Amino acid sequence: MKLTRRIIIIVFVGIYNGLYAQDSTRNVIIDVKVSYGSVLPHYSFMNYLITEAQKSFEIQTRTHTNTKHLSSYLYRFPTYGVGYNYTSLGNPNKLGGASILFGVLDIPIIETPLFSWFYQCNLGFAYLHKPLEKSIHNIAMSSFFNFFIGFDMYAQYQISTNHVIRTGIDISHLSNGKIKTPNLGFNSVALSLSYIHNFGMPCENRVCYNSRTLPSHSTFSYIVSGGLKSDEYLSPERFLTSSSVIEYQKIFRYKYGLCLGADVFYDSSKPHTAKFTHMLNGGIHTGVEVYFIPWGFTMQTGLYVIQKPSEYTQFYRVAIRYYGLQSYILQFGLKTHNTTADFLEIGVGYRFPNIRTYAARIQQ
Repeated sequence: MKLTRRIIIIVFVGIYNGLYAQDSTRNVIIDVKVSYGSVLPHYSFMNYLITEAQKSFEIQTRTHTNTKHLSSYLYRFPTYGVGYNYTSLGNPNKLGGASILFGVLDIPIIETPLFSWFYQCNLGFAYLHKPLEKSIHNIAMSSFFNFFIGFDMYAQYQISTNHVIRTGIDISHLSNGKIKTPNLGFNSVALSLSYIHNFGMPCENRVCYNSRTLPSHSTFSYIVSGGLKSDEYLSPERFLTSSSVIEYQKIFRYKYGLCLGADVFYDSSKPHTAKFTHMLNGGIHTGVEVYFIPWGFTMQTGLYVIQKPSEYTQFYRVAIRYYGLQSYILQFGLKTHNTTADFLEIGVGYRFPNIRTYAARIQQ
């Protein structure tokens, strides 16, 4: 519990000073939530470990995005911030619980004076209080620190100007990206109930754009990534991996893009007797990328065409990308085979032309 208290203090003092204290015009939103649900085992042999419901407590602090930004308009002026969640994992004695620190983007779908509908995207890090090193029963996860991704759907009722209640469904996933095995991960689904307090009112000086006149762009990107992975045999050894990607993308209205690309992968976890060329394979991919400039979230599916693995014909990628003003790209992603992680991709790249520059011109 000392770790939990330290996380809460660091988050809400640091983020408050960073996001709000220097700008008195920003409204601050505090969201307190409880949820009740279930951990969904990947495999049937994990069922005996789940002995009770999953219970969670969460607190978020958010503020509205800049109302002059193009992406803010395209996503109906969402809120963003940080959150802390403590959740049980279905068996407090053997699986323990998780402390989760994450970023939040809360996006309205439909807004009315009384009732509204939202979806929320969460991405962050989790600390497991009882990983494999402490409990041999925890066959789903073997590392203290893991990655967290969540997607929530909410309906909310506006009690008054400053008081809101909302209820919804929370879906989440925890894993370490196969940096260490075992890495079956935890999937969960839960029902939630939240109380929200608004300190002040959001800025009403919203800038609107004509979406029908926003141009479409064709772009080209090159990204090279590196990472480490474990094998499937619980070995402590780590193996070097890398990816090289060339990608064409057609971007529509600065909100989403459709892509087509080619990939080359290097995986040194292949048998040490294999030649260097046997550690290489490649393929082609297609997918979609959703933009909240300067960020992008991409989901791709690919087909191996060079040195196809015997057990797989397809691969998948999910990644978050940051686009700089000088056309550089920073990427943090995960390559998978179906629902099984293959390796993390931490990379840099270059894109031309730079749509972030075009978006800045429109905003001006």
